[in-house]
Amino acid sequence: MRDRLKESHPFSFSKDWPENPLVNSNMDKQGYPYKTPVNTNRTYNPTWIPMDTQENYNRLKKKGYYSSNKFAVESFKYELNKDGFRCDDFNTIDFSKKSIVYLGCSHTFGIGSPEEDIWCSMLHKLLQEHYNTEFNLINLGVPGGSIDDYLRFIPYFKKFNPYMIISGNPAVHRMIIPHSSGGNPHSSEPILGYYSVGCEITPGSKGFRELLKYSDEYFIYKYNMTLEVVKSITDEMNIEFYESNILTDTEVRMEKVLNQIKELKPSNTTNRDGGHFNRIVHEIVTSFYFKMITEREKKCLY
Repeated sequence: MRDRLKESHPFSFSKDWPENPLVNSNMDKQGYPYKTPVNTNRTYNPTWIPMDTQENYNRLKKKGYYSSNKFAVESFKYELNKDGFRCDDFNTIDFSKKSIVYLGCSHTFGIGSPEEDIWCSMLHKLLQEHYNTEFNLINLGVPGGSIDDYLRFIPYFKKFNPYMIISGNPAVHRMIIPHSSGGNPHSSEPILGYYSVGCEITPGSKGFRELLKYSDEYFIYKYNMTLEVVKSITDEMNIEFYESNILTDTEVRMEKVLNQIKELKPSNTTNRDGGHFNRIVHEIVTSFYFKMITEREKKCLY
């Protein structure tokens, strides 16, 4: 047990950079095809990834989804770094310059959308113009990820040299549960499973379902505690930390969408995979964060 703890303890820095366990493992181990991207600072260039598959695309096309949704971009490829994140390979980035680190789940990663259409890319451009400074863009969005990921990212914050950290908080009820591959407790290949409401019922998800059954209190506690931990670390490092659940709280996000684009049908707020938001909603989210950041700046001045 001590040896395993020594190897797995996050502050041991056993690896140079964090891995995106979902995207990276699926591409390398499950045969998702990719080519070398045009951007030499990226490693992977897949057309399809988990949650945005060719099978799903064909199904939606057959139903006429794309002809009725003029805002969904059908043809694009993902450009990912060698650790599975949607930004440049970390060993190609000049970290003598300040960075802006973006945290979140598939909405931050940008499942189903071209990179230029996701909120963190648009916000990054606005912030560079606002500060008249070029920042490194570090997108640590994990498709299907949870607030638990933030704890494993903390040891790397200093290495990224962040000017600020911005979080599009994942859904409250998501969590990581280590379990054996295929639900076999005797498997020699333990993996990390991301569980959320509606996940498949398996032996590995039993503990998660018991928590869901009895109380929300644990999830709320874990959610708030994790954000407080990140906030305390960023305060110590003198880094501004901005966070919101606008992307995952249905009531909040839909109110924002409906108030600003009332003429849109609900189907026109989704992108290629039919389940995540398209550029129009990401623009609203971008404005939300930009306003949050600039208004806090004004308060600090007075």
